[in-house]
Order: sequence, then C-alpha cells, then structure tokens
Amino acid sequence: RNSLKDHLKNTLAGNAKVQTPKLSRTRQLKDAILSEEVDVAKKMIEATSHMDLGPFYGLPSKVRDLIAQLRGIQKLYDWQHSCLTLDSLQQRKNLIYSLPTSGGKTLVAEILILQEFICRQKNVLMILPYVAIVQEKVRGLSSFGVELDFLVEEYAGSKGRFPPIKRRSRNSLYVATIEKGHSLINSLIETGRISELGLVVIDELHMLGEGSRGAVLEMALSKILHMSPTTQLIGMSATLNNVGDRKS
Repeated sequence: RNSLKDHLKNTLAGNAKVQTPKLSRTRQLKDAILSEEVDVAKKMIEATSHMDLGPFYGLPSKVRDLIAQLRGIQKLYDWQHSCLTLDSLQQRKNLIYSLPTSGGKTLVAEILILQEFICRQKNVLMILPYVAIVQEKVRGLSSFGVELDFLVEEYAGSKGRFPPIKRRSRNSLYVATIEKGHSLINSLIETGRISELGLVVIDELHMLGEGSRGAVLEMALSKILHMSPTTQLIGMSATLNNVGDRKS
C-alpha cells in the first residue's frame, strides 16, 4: 500500500514538473513581447524629443535655420504667422488664400508641405501651371529634401512615373503641371493608393474652371475631394476675386 502511495506521489510530482516549463515559456514569451513594446515606446519618445518639434510652427528649429540659409528669410510677415496659426489648419480643413505676386504666398505653402512630411509623414502633391515653374520649384526645394530627407520628384513634360514608386523609408513631394498632376491622381486612385497623399497644394487657383486646363484642374480636385476626404487642399492665387464661390 505504501509503495502504491509513493508511486502516485511520484507520478503527480512528475506531471507537475512536466507542465512547469510550458507555463514558464509562455510567461517568458509574454514578458519578451511586453519588453519589446516598452522599448519601442521609449525609442518613439526619444526620437520625438530629438526632433525638437514645436519651435517653428510645429517643426524642428532646423527648418527655420534652413529657410534663413536657403531663402534669406529671418522673420515671417504678420499675415504669414496668422495664416500658419489658424485653427482651421490644425483641424485639417482646406484653405484658400490670395495675395499679390511676391507677397510671400509660396513660403506659407512650403512650411505646410514640410509639416506634412515631418509631422505626419505623408506624401505631398504640388500643382503648378507651367513646366518652367515646375522645374524651378524642383530646383528650389531639392536642397530642403536633401537636408530633411524627402524626395522631390518632377512631373512635367516627359518626366514622371505612373503610378509613382512606393517608398517605405522616405516621403515624396510630387511637383507637377496640371495635366501631370491629374494623371498622377488617376494612377493613385486606380492602384488604391490615393490616401498616401496627405496634402495637395495648388498654385494659381484662379485657373480653376477657366478653359480646358481649368476643367482638368477641376476634375483633379473633385476626385481628391470625393476619393480621399482626409487629404488637405491648399489653394493660392494672386488674382482670386471670387473666393467665396470657390470655397463651395
């Protein structure tokens, strides 16, 4: 009887010992996953603090220094400051603004573009009316791209790829004519990638609805509004008289 009792004890003890490593491995796996998640969170916090977001309209102070270095601009106009601090912009609402030529419209748009790259890590489409202006803008923003690690891609004339190459490590600024911009939007819709565009900036918005090119621009923007409602639209012009009509 004692031997049977001892046998049962030994059997139960053996079973308990067999199950223990299984529980231990499960716990170790859970601990490892938790530890990894904590490490990722710490790295995100450290990366965010290292970027120094905030000093210049939510952007690193490096952006302010680059604008001073590459544009020769030390301080923004009051209207530019007011525009960049609008609550509607922070709420991701669309914006139309009009100012005479050489009034500083482009700088506001460029800062918003940099916010999209650095703060939201989305691609941006900038639509300009003519090939020469596209080429000039590509040259002007390429230095910012090198310093802030984003690509500036030209979509004008024979240049441009449809759909654009999908990159994981860096975001892209597509600088395009009206026609190329429309084709780019079509290609992104067809491939289910239209949500990759976080921001679309349109220069010379007064061309909207004027002639065949204005009709193409209108179609392009209508597709953005209906197919990607989270994409923000920024329109600017030097001669925009009927702003109220275009807001609708």
